[in-house]
Amino acid sequence: AVPVAVAAFSRSWAEAPAGGRHSEGEQSLRVVSLNILADCLTRGSDGPSQGPRPCPEFFTKPDVGGVAYENGVKPDGPMNFTFRCPSDLLSWKRRWPLLKKLILDQEPDVIGLQELDLARECSFSSSKPGGLLRPGAAQGLVGHGKDVLRDLEEAGFDGVFARKKGPATDGVGLFWRRSRLQGYGSSMTWTLAGSVHVAVAQRLRLLPASGGDADMCFMAVCTHFKAGLTPEIENFRARQADALMRCLSSHRDVLLMADLNAHPRSFTAPPPPGKEEVVTVEPKTYQMLTKSFRSAYAEVLQKESDFTCWGGLADKECRGTFDYVLMRGSMFEPRRVLLMPPVEEVLRIPDRLPNADYPSDHFLLSADISISATPAVAAATPSSVPEEEWTVVKRQRTD
Repeated sequence: AVPVAVAAFSRSWAEAPAGGRHSEGEQSLRVVSLNILADCLTRGSDGPSQGPRPCPEFFTKPDVGGVAYENGVKPDGPMNFTFRCPSDLLSWKRRWPLLKKLILDQEPDVIGLQELDLARECSFSSSKPGGLLRPGAAQGLVGHGKDVLRDLEEAGFDGVFARKKGPATDGVGLFWRRSRLQGYGSSMTWTLAGSVHVAVAQRLRLLPASGGDADMCFMAVCTHFKAGLTPEIENFRARQADALMRCLSSHRDVLLMADLNAHPRSFTAPPPPGKEEVVTVEPKTYQMLTKSFRSAYAEVLQKESDFTCWGGLADKECRGTFDYVLMRGSMFEPRRVLLMPPVEEVLRIPDRLPNADYPSDHFLLSADISISATPAVAAATPSSVPEEEWTVVKRQRTD
């Protein structure tokens, strides 16, 4: 495949192996998922970017995950979360135009965003944590999320969002192109395993193409699990995954965009402060979810990406496959995915991620997924959605 420029990197599209399921009435959706890096976490360095930063040899190998400290640095104190990238390059005023271009250049139909800043001064259409994006909805926000909601609305998207519990101001957002998809019923916000983390869900109806198939409906979900590189935190993420699957137990066709903060392969965790023992973290979260869900990237590539995140921090590098586009149900079939850039390109940039040209510490995921109504799906998704469900959305949009 011919590489395409995506921000500071060259990335290629990978096609699904021949022989996949095809349907005469199928349509295609482009699905994008991105952790946009919460503004409260963009602590950058004081000076200009430094020169070449060597990466430990073992950390450049395929499928590696975890943390690699710079030579001479020992993890014997509090974790340092200062990025190498200069702080003046990480201002929201500078980052959001880059993020917006990164997202919209993909011409997506469905967008899942994690670490969306949702500080607000008033409630929306209901007392629930989630709110329906409608004309003027961004006016109630005082965080940078107002820029995201306003600009995506102007670009032709409707959406829902949910803020984390507790004092955190970031959350997750789910958006869909209104010319192709229509939301029905109320959005749902689920708290995961008693934590501050949430998932936002919305039932979507694919608008029939001209002369096309019957209506096709599915549940779209966006979530963000707890971060951390220890076995204890991986166990907690597994409980979050279990809670999410319980919430989705009655929904057959699901499209999930997630920053799970969970690697799909075992990796070595950094030792606790003052200790040197090696601890292996097993991929419990990924294994649990993929018993029920299929991964768009794994189906196309026959394995997950080598990495989706490569944070360049002041004293270390954090690399992992944390981000996923997951599907459940026979109506979905992945056709192609946007590959991660070559390792060599990442290593040529001393700051890694984020950097002067790339505004997040996570790479954008983009997948083309065909959607078709199998006989079972068609029977379960009638062409006429109950009027009482449609009027909920219509009333919220016109208030």
